[in-house]
Amino acid sequence: MAKPNFLNKIFINNKFLPIKLTYPLINPNNECGKHELKNLLMNVHQLEIVNVAKGTKEDVDEAVRSARSAFEDGSWRNYSGRDRRNLLLKRKINAELESLNVGKPIIDAIADVSDAVEVFRYFAGYADKIYGSTFGNLHHSTLRASTVKNPVGVVGMIVAFNYPLLLCAWKLAPALACRNTVGNNCDCFNFLTFAVCKPSDLTPLTTLRLAQTFLDCEAPSGIFNVVPGLSEVGEAISDHPDIDKISFTGSPEIGKKVLEASSKSNLKRVTLELGGKSPIIVFDDANLHRAVEPVFGAFCSNMGQNCVAGSRLYLHEKIYDEFLNLLKERISQVKIGESSDKSKNFGPLVSKSQFEKVKSFFSHAEKNKINCLTGGRTHERLEKGFFVEPTVYFNVKEDDLLATKEVFGPILSVLKPFNNFDEVIQRANDTSYGLGAAIFTNDIKKADRFVNEIRAGTIWVNTYNICDPYLPFGGIKGMSGFGKDMGKSCLDEYTVEKSV
Repeated sequence: MAKPNFLNKIFINNKFLPIKLTYPLINPNNECGKHELKNLLMNVHQLEIVNVAKGTKEDVDEAVRSARSAFEDGSWRNYSGRDRRNLLLKRKINAELESLNVGKPIIDAIADVSDAVEVFRYFAGYADKIYGSTFGNLHHSTLRASTVKNPVGVVGMIVAFNYPLLLCAWKLAPALACRNTVGNNCDCFNFLTFAVCKPSDLTPLTTLRLAQTFLDCEAPSGIFNVVPGLSEVGEAISDHPDIDKISFTGSPEIGKKVLEASSKSNLKRVTLELGGKSPIIVFDDANLHRAVEPVFGAFCSNMGQNCVAGSRLYLHEKIYDEFLNLLKERISQVKIGESSDKSKNFGPLVSKSQFEKVKSFFSHAEKNKINCLTGGRTHERLEKGFFVEPTVYFNVKEDDLLATKEVFGPILSVLKPFNNFDEVIQRANDTSYGLGAAIFTNDIKKADRFVNEIRAGTIWVNTYNICDPYLPFGGIKGMSGFGKDMGKSCLDEYTVEKSV
């Protein structure tokens, strides 16, 4: 059977172009380059994931030229807001491909695909509803004032490995929804935002599959270009003088480089969604049995490879031991195995480097004799693959590596118990990150105070990890970056406002 035509190519100007340079892509389930998966895509029974396209600076230049040309010549001019809305809804992606490439259980990959579809649906609704404002005569009886919102131009998107399809949707859907309007109902559709996307070098496949759908639905050329590759591609996007905005999701270390390169080139706009070390606080008045599942999911979702992972847990002294026992019981129900096995609910880490990083935290804990409630090992029953056990350390010191560094693996640090609100808020805020936080309590006044005093961009009360398209997502402090994905307010990231 024929292979998918996007596997080892780049996507520019609505064409999949062959490329000479490739790099190996490893299956995290078995550390091999091939994987048998029936009916993965139409007419495909075996998917080789060993060689994928390695883009270059020249490829980025070509992709930007494609996007810029489409932006300047107004090729979308005849696409009304309704047309673009309907186009955004034509997105069908195979979840099995996401499961294979990332290593997440198939049930989680299905949920990710569904979430990505909802993101496109949400922003498709805005495609004909991005308005400027018209003001009265103000101080001048003969003058009229208004604002006009234009698309920002060409956007470079650099996406992390953990939710490749979903994160791409977070950036692409609002970018494509943006268009030019004057006043409240006068359509002056001359420009649109155009995108050049670099997927993670570890997980590029579903982004390329998404590009295939632009061909399937006969989208105009140049609006979405995909250049897979290593750091050279990301650097070329960040440096490029003809890109108007960067939307980046990844580590603080790389985020700093993106910001520096952007400022040195053309002072392009930058949105950074970076790291997290999110605190969870459980009070003694909380329903402990209901709190266990979201706390478990907070650090084990996607095998802990989650920027907003709730990896610091603060328990009230009255419920400390009881809650840890409940949490240990919940972790005992985890079934580790290959992501394609529907009987398993916990897959491998994405790569060997991520695997080694998490193992280094295990070694640190063992060396420093940190108390381990459960886990702390690689999964010994599976000889191949990047599998580790969900792990909980308790009575962790506030300044320990486990409590201060982002792990990006299924490790939870339980800090010493607390006994009053002021104390625990101060401790929870004592971090350079500010991405997420959660409180579990039955006291609404306590919850309201937490919302006001905790320094985080997304706050959950008696739940965790709910990220709906209508809620803006992003950090508000330090190493968690700035700017928003999702929600109505993120449309401002992809438009420029003019006063008339």
